[in-house]
Amino acid sequence: MARSALTRRLFALHSWLGLLTGGLLLVVSLSGVALLFEPELDHTLNPHLLTVAAPPGARPSLDGVLTAARQRFPQPAYLRLRRISATPTDAIEVSVDQPDHTWTLAYFDPYTARYLGQRNARAHFFGWLLGLHYSLLAGKAGELVVALLGLALVLSVLTGAVVYRKHLTTGIAAPAAPQLEKLAHRFLWFAPNSWRLEPGVQLGAGRKWRVDAARGVSA
Repeated sequence: MARSALTRRLFALHSWLGLLTGGLLLVVSLSGVALLFEPELDHTLNPHLLTVAAPPGARPSLDGVLTAARQRFPQPAYLRLRRISATPTDAIEVSVDQPDHTWTLAYFDPYTARYLGQRNARAHFFGWLLGLHYSLLAGKAGELVVALLGLALVLSVLTGAVVYRKHLTTGIAAPAAPQLEKLAHRFLWFAPNSWRLEPGVQLGAGRKWRVDAARGVSA
């Protein structure tokens, strides 16, 4: 296949991947960024559940919290400490899988084992946001879509690197040129003679390098 025809096809593939997946990738990316700050945001929005007063000299008791949780939820399908206090004023989060398979997050004072409240793990804001990020709120089908989005993103990056290779390599310092040439031969096996690295204009103590698609690779 001629180099120009291959480039046109890769450009078309790159464009369609962007059009078809860009919106969903934006949703996944923005929700992931928000989840990075979940602890700080959650403490700010829900201090009544996540913040306690730390008595001077008092020590938290995990056994006391577990005992109180078992009394509060006497027949759970599953119960465990999910989040232990990172600071003296943090409540302890207990994960409870109830008999009807409702996933509940319960909160207890680590010093007194006092029950502070509970919420549905999937229905509260950050649980909903995690579901949006992980599966687009569509269950197993959504998980598959997100996995395919990841593959599409990789393919988009690779096709974009080929289509815009001349622009991407402009300004690369001379010492990096041999490594770039080696990578070009290794990964762009379908067009091994389409890249040429040659010195360009002076830039301080080094030199610019650029790709010349018309001449092939040379040392």
